[in-house]
Amino acid sequence: VAFDKAITSFNSALNYGSGEHDLAAHAGLAQTYAALGQWDQAKAQAAMVPSDFRWDVYYDINDNANILYDETHDRHEMSVFATWAGAQDPQDPRAPFTKCDEGGCPNAKGADGVTTMWRQELILDEDDEIAAMTGEEMRLIEAEAALRANDLATFTAKINVVRDLYGLAPIAQPASAGSLEYPNAYDDGWSILDGERHLTLWLEGRRLYDLHRWDHPFLNGGTVVWTGEARRDSCMPVPDSECRFNPNFTCQEAA
Repeated sequence: VAFDKAITSFNSALNYGSGEHDLAAHAGLAQTYAALGQWDQAKAQAAMVPSDFRWDVYYDINDNANILYDETHDRHEMSVFATWAGAQDPQDPRAPFTKCDEGGCPNAKGADGVTTMWRQELILDEDDEIAAMTGEEMRLIEAEAALRANDLATFTAKINVVRDLYGLAPIAQPASAGSLEYPNAYDDGWSILDGERHLTLWLEGRRLYDLHRWDHPFLNGGTVVWTGEARRDSCMPVPDSECRFNPNFTCQEAA
């Protein structure tokens, strides 16, 4: 229902906006159609957005702080250690970080006192923006549409458009679409898409829904630092405040 409402809203925006506003509406439609699994529409909308487009969520320390900065850079709750970004050697320019155990930041360990602390260096202040829509994501949507159609040549070309924006070497066309896997061996189409979305959209709030819509094998308890529970959450629970005040919800406390 939320996605259907988004389609209505973005189409309305196309009637009133122009320039960047129109591009944002097309990008939002591409994201929404992809979330709904309507890939012909997603691909058509994504094609209207240039690769250098970016639409940000803006923060202003006098009004609303970027809490992601607080949790991942200013403090030491969230570490890059043992993530796909942290596994890149040399580091991928899309996902920069500092290895705090080698110096350069105050905490060698995470907030639990055990996990190695590697600090993200993408969001460096509490008023830094976060991209809500980018042309890079549009190319990845086109890549996923191609992969689902088993068009590996187009898939590879779209992935390499994104990599070229960061000066990264192109990938070779994979031999097959393959399947998602955890840990990621990066040896087939789906594994490449998984890794490229992870790195290109790093810290932009896309990963949780990717895991959900793909029913990613990581949800079955894949280890990061500790061994995860089988069928770990792939979506956020309804907040208690929504349960209390929204008459459309009837919530039950977990046993």
